[in-house]
Amino acid sequence: MHPVSGRKKLSRYVGYGFLILLLLLCFSLITRRVFADETQTAEPETTKKTKTSTAEESTEESSEESTEESTEEETEPVWEGPYEVPLSGFPYDTVSKKTKAVVIIGDGTTNLRADAGTSAEILCYLEKGAVLEYISEKKAADGVTWYEVHSGFYFNEEEVTGYISSVVSRTATFTKGGDNYGTYLSILGFPSDYILALKQMHQKYPQWIFVATNTGQSWSTALYEEANPSYYQGAVSLIYDTNISSWKSIRDGAYDWTTSTWVGYDGPHWVKASDELVAYFLDPRNFLWDDSIFMFLTMLYSSSQTVEGVRRIISDSFMAKEPAKDVNGKKFSYAKLFCEIGASLGISPYYLASTVRQEMGLAGTTKSISGKSELFPGYYNYYNVHAYTTDEYDANDRGLWFASGEGVGNTSYNRPWNTRVKALWGGAMFHAENYLLQNQYTLYYKKFNVASADMRYRHQYMTNIMGAYLEGVSLANGYDAEARQHVLIFDIPVFQNMPSAQCPIPTGTGSPNNRLASIKVGSFSVSPTVDPDNTEYSVIVNDGNTEYEITAVPYDSTATVTGTGTISLSSGTKEITLMVRAENGDSRTYTVNITWVEKPMETEYSWKNGGYITKIEPETKKKEFAENLHIAATAWAEYKNADGTDKADGDLMKTGDKVKVYDAAGQVYRSGTVVIYGDVNGDGKISMADLIKVRNHILEATLQKKCYLKACDVNKDGNVKMSDLIKIRNHILGTILITQ
Repeated sequence: MHPVSGRKKLSRYVGYGFLILLLLLCFSLITRRVFADETQTAEPETTKKTKTSTAEESTEESSEESTEESTEEETEPVWEGPYEVPLSGFPYDTVSKKTKAVVIIGDGTTNLRADAGTSAEILCYLEKGAVLEYISEKKAADGVTWYEVHSGFYFNEEEVTGYISSVVSRTATFTKGGDNYGTYLSILGFPSDYILALKQMHQKYPQWIFVATNTGQSWSTALYEEANPSYYQGAVSLIYDTNISSWKSIRDGAYDWTTSTWVGYDGPHWVKASDELVAYFLDPRNFLWDDSIFMFLTMLYSSSQTVEGVRRIISDSFMAKEPAKDVNGKKFSYAKLFCEIGASLGISPYYLASTVRQEMGLAGTTKSISGKSELFPGYYNYYNVHAYTTDEYDANDRGLWFASGEGVGNTSYNRPWNTRVKALWGGAMFHAENYLLQNQYTLYYKKFNVASADMRYRHQYMTNIMGAYLEGVSLANGYDAEARQHVLIFDIPVFQNMPSAQCPIPTGTGSPNNRLASIKVGSFSVSPTVDPDNTEYSVIVNDGNTEYEITAVPYDSTATVTGTGTISLSSGTKEITLMVRAENGDSRTYTVNITWVEKPMETEYSWKNGGYITKIEPETKKKEFAENLHIAATAWAEYKNADGTDKADGDLMKTGDKVKVYDAAGQVYRSGTVVIYGDVNGDGKISMADLIKVRNHILEATLQKKCYLKACDVNKDGNVKMSDLIKIRNHILGTILITQ
């Protein structure tokens, strides 16, 4: 920048050589949201600019036009403002002396007015990032400070000056040799860890414009909503299942611990992306370099976007061959068609080309554009609009259902898309209306809708977590070295409370499964039943042993377990720790509290826990039965009749009685149902009444069930037949007693 003196104003050095291009580009930001009173909500009408010739221009033309000028009557120029002031790269490296300037920070279009106050005439429209030289300042009637500035534009040989509200601007002082560009970026709202990278980009591409958008969202909130959305039980950020394990989520049902497999979303091979991978691609600081920064490029049309640029983007894809043939036999060029569509709809043809390249793949063999879907033959969907898996359709057919008119003949967006050209036009129309005009005008905002107040974290075009990055790199291919020297506008989001360092890309490999399928202490299983989410268990051992083998089996055979082995225990409670280390190195700690209690009983009866209690002689009283259980002093038992009433000491033990023994900790040590062979009617004796019941069962007159059926089988061969009937008869006669 030259020294500022007289009429050589700071704002005059905004690069008039690119004025026409910039005028086209400046419209791209006009639809942004209102910022206080001084931000316009609608795109202003294009107006002509009146500019007088310089002295040099007049001298140069005087020899040819002196005769006409001497005869024509001079007329005063007519004011046709307000003017559109184009954005331009800030010439920070040309400042030669201390200069005070005003930087526009308001989102949307800011007004330069003829005087301080919102009622004054509007002279110019300015975009965020514009820099104007400061003259003075004064307060309006409402107390708001307004800065008087040079506009850099002339009318009737006089430079237009005006006032900018301090609500939408900040003052800055630039010095020779100072970090002027860093100061400028800081005023625009970029944190220091953004500025270093953007300064390097500025040195390479001085005409590039970087706009900071404050999302108003904390980093932690944005990360959670993009990785594990609170409003949606599915997944909005996916990755292909062949990627390394650390790229894939194991949260909230995304991973099946019992089978060591990931759950499929939107088709069998797309799985939920890990929080760490989402953080990497969500963090703008990871992509402020050369090609990757193009995910932040505004996707509006510019005349600088050429057919050759499109050809560079699609050169390695199925779209490179020219001419292509449509289904109706008509020939067309993908590159030329993208440019035609872009110019008509105001959308970047580079963006259209890179989107199709990403969605359809390099070979272009997907069912979405083959025309050979069994369900929707003859339809095409190049941009995969509404292509997602449902209960009825796979993702491709769901998109083709939309392309066909949704089964009801809808014609919006140029539908039905029954030719390739119609599909290319229609998909672009859909994108323009539903994304670019909804302030999702960068690839980043299409994947991460973080700045839209109405649909924040929703209405996101891509589920592929890498989508914005991959399409951005593809888009960058359309800009050769010469094209990158022009003005390009990059809108970059900023979050609150971001991590101190850039989020790294995860690199871990191997199975993440560090869950246990079972834990045992000797023959005892822990409580509660082992499940993948619980890490704390307990168990009571009461078999009288003092040494126990701890065993733990992981779900995944690649995991290793430490802490198992033999322990000694003869009283009280002991806590053991088990450590499970997954193949990828992730570890998980389990704790098991083992309580040793005295063996509750040493019974003479045959009794499996939860089963039948046998070897009880007929007419045994409850008191005698209890004594034969040999219950320990620290244990106790309860005795119930078949109807649930308590048994008295003098009551007979009968088929159908219930018995439970509790250990010192109050846990059920053993429970069972009494069976006395031959006591079929449940009175504790063997008599003619039992003989009749067995006979009726054999004749199928009255069938016995459960414990009473077992009491019929006195010979214990698993069947009830005449031999059982004879044994009961002999027992009644006293010839041969039934062996219990």
